Amino acid sequence: MLLGGFCITSQSQSLLWKRSICGLVPFTYFLSLKRSLSSLSPLHLKTRQSMPTPEELKEQIITAPNVQKLNRIFTSHGFDFRLVGGAVRDIILGRYPKDLDFSTTARPEVSKSLLEEEGIRVVLTGLQHGTVTAVLNKEQYEITTLRLDHSINGVAMETQCFTDDWELDALRRDLTINALSMDMSGKLYDYFNGREHIEQQKIVFVKDSTMRIQEDYLRILRYFRFHGSICKGDTHEESEIEAIKNNVCGLEGVSGERIWMEIAKIFTSCRGPALVQLMLECGVFPHVCLAHVCTDHVEIFRRVHDHNCNAITLLACLMDSAEQFEELSIQWHLSTSEKRQGLHIIQKRDSAISKEIAENLLVERVERETIVQLCKYKEQDALAEHAALFDIPLFPITGKILMTFGMKPGKELGAVLGSLKQLWMDSRFILTEEELLQHLPNINNNTAN
Repeated sequence: MLLGGFCITSQSQSLLWKRSICGLVPFTYFLSLKRSLSSLSPLHLKTRQSMPTPEELKEQIITAPNVQKLNRIFTSHGFDFRLVGGAVRDIILGRYPKDLDFSTTARPEVSKSLLEEEGIRVVLTGLQHGTVTAVLNKEQYEITTLRLDHSINGVAMETQCFTDDWELDALRRDLTINALSMDMSGKLYDYFNGREHIEQQKIVFVKDSTMRIQEDYLRILRYFRFHGSICKGDTHEESEIEAIKNNVCGLEGVSGERIWMEIAKIFTSCRGPALVQLMLECGVFPHVCLAHVCTDHVEIFRRVHDHNCNAITLLACLMDSAEQFEELSIQWHLSTSEKRQGLHIIQKRDSAISKEIAENLLVERVERETIVQLCKYKEQDALAEHAALFDIPLFPITGKILMTFGMKPGKELGAVLGSLKQLWMDSRFILTEEELLQHLPNINNNTAN
């Protein structure tokens, strides 16, 4: 397949992955390429047939020079060193891990000393929480000391209690699929049947569901998010759903930024509609500033979700008005771009959209992605594709040109410029500078009257 003028094969992807974990290619570049590939149509994704198997992925990671060097540094001094969390989960799923995070029995100050003795730069990203970041061949690796969880609603306490017990460390994880670890011989350590749950496509809290949720109520949303990422059907354990229903009120104490981060991923997952319906049934929405959401909203969401929309467009499906969205944007701390896009979609969703209107909006400098998403919201995929590819023409008249005809800066010049631009758009951008200026006397007369 072609990307940016280069042919990217499955072998190329695999090679880039190997080089990224070895430090030969920046890991961020690999992730950027991977995201670009994922945006292509299914027709272009035949390379997935040749993706590495879980065993091949494991071998690539644990034998990578950077990883082997880190392992040697710790194990040669008598400390355990393992790959942990999401990376292990992703390997089992046959997916490229987003990050490589490690844990060790060495205390954080010891980790720092051992790494620096080997000439490795250490960034103290979370020393008080037991985490140091090793920068090796321009790649960053978080290394965290085993610890017991001391947190309230996701906020770590000032003092940490470290341990040498891997099972106790795994116990502080939220879900069994995230409590896995792997040493550099490839041996998997699974204290709570996480691998079995992955194979069964089940999301299960570690041990006591209620206790895990009450440690950090955001875990309710993480449950839905990971279900959308890993499971293909409604494989919910009744005990987990009951624990969620009994604790949803705790979400009111979670910050808006954290809520939106999880909900955005839930919305855009392939099972988004089913999960939104389940969240409604579990009573989640009244506790995350969406008390008005009902089955009618879910039906709109279900319809629009089929058109590969982004999270803001899907959020707009649950909004009754621009005012409601503006209030939510403050509570969830949405970005300026997200606010602008959401408001435009809500304000324009009941108006007609056509090729000409979409082009005019682009010429008027409305963000391209906003127009694309508006078309998708209105289920006009062909129009969305046209908006995505439309080459925006440059309006040939400027204020400086009009000033050469004796016009002075101000409202009158702006009005004339606007009238000329409307003529140009009505011509579908064909009128030239000379042809537009021929209309200047009539426009001046109309403006004067």
